[in-house]
Amino acid sequence: MTSQEKPFLRFIPRHSLLYPLAKFFLIPIVALVILFLLTDDFIMPMITRHGQEFEIPSIVGKSLTEATEMLENVGAVIEIAGEEPSPDLPEGTVMTQTPLAGSTAKKGRRVRVIISAGREMVEVPTLIGFSQRQCKLKLREAGLKVGTFNWASNDSLPVNVLVFSVPSAGSLVLKETAVNLFFNRGSQDNMVFVPQLVGMQLDEAEQVADSLGLLISKVDYATNAFLLPNTVLWQSLRAGSKIEAGSYIELRVSVTE
Repeated sequence: MTSQEKPFLRFIPRHSLLYPLAKFFLIPIVALVILFLLTDDFIMPMITRHGQEFEIPSIVGKSLTEATEMLENVGAVIEIAGEEPSPDLPEGTVMTQTPLAGSTAKKGRRVRVIISAGREMVEVPTLIGFSQRQCKLKLREAGLKVGTFNWASNDSLPVNVLVFSVPSAGSLVLKETAVNLFFNRGSQDNMVFVPQLVGMQLDEAEQVADSLGLLISKVDYATNAFLLPNTVLWQSLRAGSKIEAGSYIELRVSVTE
């Protein structure tokens, strides 16, 4: 084959040592470069499914059913990695996802999620007979808050130890619920201290009043859209005041409409 058939060789003398090198090595090198470019631009994208990538949607805050459908629509698969309690998200709601929303993935990618187990419930511990300090420690260990301190009379327990709590021992309540504590004031010639009933549910308030020998003479109702129905809004006797057992107390509780 003459140099006229290979224009790129016409500038190299035929008797030069470079001529056979260019003739026998330059052509394969050029061919390899062309093959590399074809592989990089056409063959590799076909192997790696370039162009079939998608953006992972945000599924945090979605229900498990909704999250599953959203991922299936883009070609991903949901994988439940576990459940954790949440104070804010309802049970069955996606709390976290991996990879994060906005990440690029290929069809068939698994997205690991943590699902909300709902708000955690805990049991009110038995506190009867314990001091104020001990009650505080036990409530905190149980994941509960200390509510109001109140007084009650009990002849069978030492003074200044717990007589009862509201909610009562053994009750299942939401974590971080406040527990109101009633400590023994001892026998006071039939005198009792008025408890703080505001904030309690009516049935709890009735239980507390009855345990102290107080009589609920009247219950009024007032509309309040921000509190649960039957929440005590007002009491006629000031909390902490000392009165005779058998005295009457009036209450006002909430209704939604």
